[in-house]
Amino acid sequence: MKNGIDTVHSLRQLFSSSEEEQRRIAVASLIKLSFSDIREMLYEAMGDESWRVRKEALEVLYRYPIEDRVIEDMVGLLRASDNAGLRNSACEALEKFGEKSVPVLSRYIDDEDHDVRKFVIDVLGNIGSQEPVPLLIRALRDEDPNVSSAAAENLGKIGDPRAVPELVAVLDRGNISLCYTVLEALGRIGKPVPVETVIALADESLLKKPLIDCLGAIGDVEVVPFLIDGLREKAKHVRAAAASSLLMIREGLSRELAHEKIDAQLRGFAGTDFAREFISAITETEKHLSEPLIRILGLLGDPAAAMLLLEGCRDDRLRGGCLNSFREIGAEGLHALIRAYPESDDEQKCYITYICGELGCPESANILREGMKSRSHMLRRVAVIAAGNIGSAEIIPDIEPLLDDDELDVRVGAVEALGRLVDKDRIAVERIAADLSTSPVPEKRRSSTSLYAALRSTERLARLIKDEDANVRTAAVFSLAELKDPASVNHLVMALVDEEPNVRMAVAGALGEFGGDFVVQPLMLALKDQNQWVKCAALRSLGALRVADAEPAISELVANSEGIVLIAALKTMLEINGESAKRLCIKALEHGDSEIVKAAVEILIHIDDSWLDDQSDRLLFHDQWDIRSIFIKALAEYRGAKALPLLKAALERETDDLVRRQLTDLLGEFT
Repeated sequence: MKNGIDTVHSLRQLFSSSEEEQRRIAVASLIKLSFSDIREMLYEAMGDESWRVRKEALEVLYRYPIEDRVIEDMVGLLRASDNAGLRNSACEALEKFGEKSVPVLSRYIDDEDHDVRKFVIDVLGNIGSQEPVPLLIRALRDEDPNVSSAAAENLGKIGDPRAVPELVAVLDRGNISLCYTVLEALGRIGKPVPVETVIALADESLLKKPLIDCLGAIGDVEVVPFLIDGLREKAKHVRAAAASSLLMIREGLSRELAHEKIDAQLRGFAGTDFAREFISAITETEKHLSEPLIRILGLLGDPAAAMLLLEGCRDDRLRGGCLNSFREIGAEGLHALIRAYPESDDEQKCYITYICGELGCPESANILREGMKSRSHMLRRVAVIAAGNIGSAEIIPDIEPLLDDDELDVRVGAVEALGRLVDKDRIAVERIAADLSTSPVPEKRRSSTSLYAALRSTERLARLIKDEDANVRTAAVFSLAELKDPASVNHLVMALVDEEPNVRMAVAGALGEFGGDFVVQPLMLALKDQNQWVKCAALRSLGALRVADAEPAISELVANSEGIVLIAALKTMLEINGESAKRLCIKALEHGDSEIVKAAVEILIHIDDSWLDDQSDRLLFHDQWDIRSIFIKALAEYRGAKALPLLKAALERETDDLVRRQLTDLLGEFT
């Protein structure tokens, strides 16, 4: 006992330091002592000015048994009105204790201190137990407005339907703050309430948003007219809430009912003052569109929204929704964009062009032709890609010149566009591909491989696999792999002796895409290639095909290889034979290369846990910290609390801070 007191005295001196780290270390060291010896200092640390010290104090607290006495202490700390950090720490601890805190907290829900009552209610709500719901219902009528609002808020968090009638009963427009919180709570619970009672509050401007949010959660088709009317609101946050709630109700309806009660009504407003006012209000007040508003604009179906949706396309997150809304609006929306094109700047033209292309608008052909001749290379690229999407053979002659564009991304876009138009004019694309394949420029010959892939011309690609340029040959290999035509296998096999490693590597990877016994022998030969990347590609293909006959050759590679080839061989063996992979990986644990050891451990973890005990001494105390960390994680996952003796032994010898933290966390979890 005396030694404990002396230690606490020493730690208290350290805790008195002005240095944050010294205080944190002192608190962390308290775990070695009995709770009765450290209680006072630990609670003091929970109110330290440093959040790191407070966090450390809580971590220490959680290591000790949770008794009612400790819970009572935490409630007592809620009275520390002059120390917000201490109060927050106490609340965090009570929430961490969970259901065990509920009986003690329930005794303080009527405490004479209104701040304590509020904190207790907040903690109970965050715990989420339904046990104290009757007490929280009673607190709805607490004389302190903060307490009653907290009761409403936390009844919403808990979500117990028993609270619904009591929440409705306290909807008193004389207490706007409470009504606001009650409406939010009713929305969170999501159970039906008398709608007329809620809508009766609509004339209170401060309650419009929570009221509309609430109706979205609890309402049905009967509130649709009210929500549609909410789209007229001048306040943008109310308007946005109406859009969100309308869509929420729509999602809960059948397709037929949604069309009848919502879609048809909104579509009926297209071209009316309602639509013009709605679109104008958004244009004037919204700096950034939201997904619900974009969806409503689509359902409204008014082409006047086209420019709004065009602006929305600038945001990557909203672009898909804007495109869907253009689909809802139909051709008139796209025609509005086409009319706006001449007066638009280059950036706007890019988005107009993109939208027309994505929606396959053939009427946009003329602006696409203009865009493909623009000085802006970005617009030329967007226009040529869009030209491939509108499905018009007549635009092929306008695409072809861009194969000679100064910018690479435009040239690539032209090839992509032509590939998509194969079904519209195969003869024209074949002619262009033939011209490219005989060009003296390697890049053009490489581009022809993409077109021949779209044309599914194995014969032409087989010729290009013999091209004088290695990049062309590689591209031809990838295109053949894309087609997966068994007739091309012989051509690929011949390319396994190509002078360029990149070509051979591409072939080894391509053969794995085919499958079948006819690719096994070539892949086995590729394992003897002099280039390590070719070997790795062949190994990946053999693994993907799970070729059992490759096991002896892979074992030989493991025995005679280093680095990435050895790691790839171990991974491939795992795909083919788990037991053989385990044997080879256990042997690899003795390797001098830490990367190989790490890879072996990671593979073994995927197999089973039979190797853990035999390898614990080697890996728990390995020279490399990351290997120790991986093994510790595996040990904890497989063994759980049974690993405690080994984890404690490892902690005593561990020098790396990250691994020590990992071990400390695991020990705390298991004890």
